[in-house]
Amino acid sequence: MGSDQSTDGAPSEYARLAAQHGLQLQVGRPPFGKYLRDLWLSRNFIWALATTRTYARNENTYLGQVWSILNPLLYASVFYVVFGKILGTGRGIDNFTGFLIVGVFVFQFCSGALSSGSSAIVGNTAMIRSLRFPRAVLPIASVVTEFLTLLPAIVVMFVIVNITGERPSWTWLLTVPMFLVIAIFNAGISLVTARLVAQQRDLKNLIPVAVQLLRYMSGVFFSIQQRVPDGFAGDLMLYQPYALSLEVIRGCLLAEFSLNWTQVVVMCGWAAVLSVGGLIFFWRAEGRYGVE
Repeated sequence: MGSDQSTDGAPSEYARLAAQHGLQLQVGRPPFGKYLRDLWLSRNFIWALATTRTYARNENTYLGQVWSILNPLLYASVFYVVFGKILGTGRGIDNFTGFLIVGVFVFQFCSGALSSGSSAIVGNTAMIRSLRFPRAVLPIASVVTEFLTLLPAIVVMFVIVNITGERPSWTWLLTVPMFLVIAIFNAGISLVTARLVAQQRDLKNLIPVAVQLLRYMSGVFFSIQQRVPDGFAGDLMLYQPYALSLEVIRGCLLAEFSLNWTQVVVMCGWAAVLSVGGLIFFWRAEGRYGVE
């Protein structure tokens, strides 16, 4: 892709947003403390960038933003037929429909954040070369965009889970902080992958492969606890962060899968380590984005 194009839309539109929020030419890498302050001061730009991208994503289709709900529902329908009915992965799960809906919707957010976040730098070269702002704005804005896109689907997810027999309880309220934790984790992953892809463009072609691998390893359409044997391999699959993202939300919404506080603590640990470590890892290459 040429340096005068952005994967997410016309660079002139993003340049206008950046100029509106007082962003100028970036030179070199600032000290980490100043970088954090600049990132905080850019929060309105992050929000404006994310909302603009969210609206633009489906504006040229007849159904528009309805596709943010239809896409995960279509995936869930296909998985229900193939894995639930044909392959029988739903055996032993009383509310397999609710189980599957939660898995598909949450993984849709995580996979979307991974895919868009990894392209955040290479897809916005023109903006990077023209304006001063913390480059971490771009992968973080990608995650916010994915979350805003998911919001209507989350409402539908609650409705479907209720229709399939689950009754609201106090644990449903915990989905709010847990989605925040999951978003923070995804921001950390996006920061890491954005730098890696910016420095080695060929890695971008491996992201779809990684998404498919994670889909099959994270229990989207089968229960890891029931299907994977005990031991190190089982624990590795169960406590990797993408599987935990699904498990903690299922624990909040489905009575059959009571909330496991060990999983909650481990997921919070993943979010803390990846967000802090990812930001430091990304910042260390700050002066090279748009140059290499």
